[in-house]
Amino acid sequence: MNIKDKIRILNTEKEHKTSHIEQYQASIERCKERLPIIDEEIKQLKQQGGYDKMWKPAPAEDYFYINRCGEARKTHYEGTQCDTWRRATSNQYQTEYHCKKAIEAEKLKGEIREFARVENGEWRVDWEASDLKHTLHINNDTTQVSRCSYPQFNDLKIIPILKTSQIADKAIEKFGKRILELQAYI
Repeated sequence: MNIKDKIRILNTEKEHKTSHIEQYQASIERCKERLPIIDEEIKQLKQQGGYDKMWKPAPAEDYFYINRCGEARKTHYEGTQCDTWRRATSNQYQTEYHCKKAIEAEKLKGEIREFARVENGEWRVDWEASDLKHTLHINNDTTQVSRCSYPQFNDLKIIPILKTSQIADKAIEKFGKRILELQAYI
């Protein structure tokens, strides 16, 4: 390879890195613009007493839960050990609709785990290695599911680590829309 080719490659790499830096700077600026809005929302939630409070049924109030067979069931709150366990495991839903959406989300997680098992084959993630690991995440700027490739961490804990970027792209194609639809229940 001659010097001109090396210079061309270096310039291309520099342009690529500059583009990433500009994208990150733009994202940082958008975050800075949103901070006062988020701070105000948190302040209002704290004043309303709703901050860090998960819905809890009142005594004798009906609620829904997912039973051992993965079905939505209706019961009423009595403060029993079962009620306490369901609350501790986030398995209490105010409506049947929300309970059924949570069931869909659990099924989706199982489908994604099976997809990763089949697609990854015998490969197992090695956290000690510096090679890239691929997973999916929801990009808050674009509200799209996209691929992340990092050497050391997993963004969306429900998504297994995938061996290649091609497998991750295939997962986005297959599951992306459903992940977005069910993100509140995942």
